[in-house]
Amino acid sequence: MNQALLPLVVALASALAGTVAHAQVIPRTGGANGVIGAIGDGGVRAVVPRLPGLADGTSNTIQIREALPNSLVTRANVSGDISQTAGQNTIGPASQFISIGGARGLTGSTGNIATQGTLTGSLTQSRSGSGSGSGLGSGAQNVNIGAVVGAVTARTVDANGAVLTSITQSSSGSFREVGAQTLDVGSVRGGGSGSITTSGLISGPGVTQTSRNETSQTLAVASVDGGAVQNAQTSGLVSGQITQSAGVGSGASASQRIAVAQILGAQAQSVSTTGTVTGTLTQTQSVALNGGATQAVEVASVINTDAAGFITTNGTVTGAVTQNATMGEQRLLVAAVVGGAPTLVNAQATLTGTVNQNSSSAFGQTVQRIAIGSVGGATGQVSTDATVGAALTQSLGGSTSGREQVISIASAEGSQGNVATRAVVNGSINQSSNQSSGQQATSQRINIGSAQNTGTMAVRTDVTVSGNLSQSANAQSSGQQSILIGGVAAN
Repeated sequence: MNQALLPLVVALASALAGTVAHAQVIPRTGGANGVIGAIGDGGVRAVVPRLPGLADGTSNTIQIREALPNSLVTRANVSGDISQTAGQNTIGPASQFISIGGARGLTGSTGNIATQGTLTGSLTQSRSGSGSGSGLGSGAQNVNIGAVVGAVTARTVDANGAVLTSITQSSSGSFREVGAQTLDVGSVRGGGSGSITTSGLISGPGVTQTSRNETSQTLAVASVDGGAVQNAQTSGLVSGQITQSAGVGSGASASQRIAVAQILGAQAQSVSTTGTVTGTLTQTQSVALNGGATQAVEVASVINTDAAGFITTNGTVTGAVTQNATMGEQRLLVAAVVGGAPTLVNAQATLTGTVNQNSSSAFGQTVQRIAIGSVGGATGQVSTDATVGAALTQSLGGSTSGREQVISIASAEGSQGNVATRAVVNGSINQSSNQSSGQQATSQRINIGSAQNTGTMAVRTDVTVSGNLSQSANAQSSGQQSILIGGVAAN
């Protein structure tokens, strides 16, 4: 080297080292000698020369970022009233759709998705019709407020929705419907993402969904349904009154679902849920003959989320919950974890609103289930903490082919790691089954701060119960009644 150039080379090397001393480290996916590595973050690439680390331990890495190929950002605020009406002469059900800052039917991939929708004016969808025969259809009533729906893949998804007014969906036609009434507020359904964050609020008068036919009714607030995600965080609050009412014809099946800050059927490595309900929740269904119905209220719960290594749930319900049906399944889950085989679970729940599940039918199976801060199927460590300060009532009538009533509070079932439970129950618990005829078995179970079918002897329970507990059944065939309080059982 020309000795005259040596001082200049040294000066340039020193300046370069100072420039890159605190550059951000990006993991490489390949490339010889670290020259070029493609980064799997939605289109970011980096030029990464291999340089020695600095004395202070900071990685000495140069990176050059390209802009993400696509981003989707929405923002909508509506203060005026919105109404959709389909009249009496409609042949078959009419579809109705309203989106406020939402994204629907997305496919493909993009960089980041951020949605925001706010409604302060009233919203009404109503339809009635007299169609028959070919009028049997799949019409739906759908409202999307700051929600993301579709099979889209994104680096990040941030969904935000707020309802500060009343929303009404009603269907009173004489035709047999197989459509759905759906309201998504700051929720995500389908697709995949590196990170999902949801925020949803329903305040003010609340939401009413009514139908005289076999319509599925769904209200999802800050919830995640399906898809694959690296991590997810949900936060939802419902302070308004929620009412779902439907009639179901002969042999039909339908569902009513209220989900607040819930994660359902997804694939995720780490999830955290925070859900609060201070308003009243009411679900009513009537079913003729051998139809089946499902009523579900799920708050800050994680259900069948595969590969979930770490789960944290925090749910609070202070409003009354009422479920009335002639048959089928009724369930209330608050900060509960069901399935998914997580390795670490921390579930916290508080319930101070009364809960009533009532069902009567002459046909079919009937199941009533309440889970408050309970965990089932974990492969690792489980910690539960639940407080119940109101009455829980499950009542079965009629004559059915199978009956089951289960109330689980801060309990762990099927866990393979260390288990620690804590429960405080001040409200009364009552399970009753009164059938008019037949010889049908009834199973009634109450588990409070207990551990069942665990694969470990490392169990610690701490339970206080001051409320009265009652189980009654008049089935003419054998059944089962069990109450497990702060205990450990193999079955």
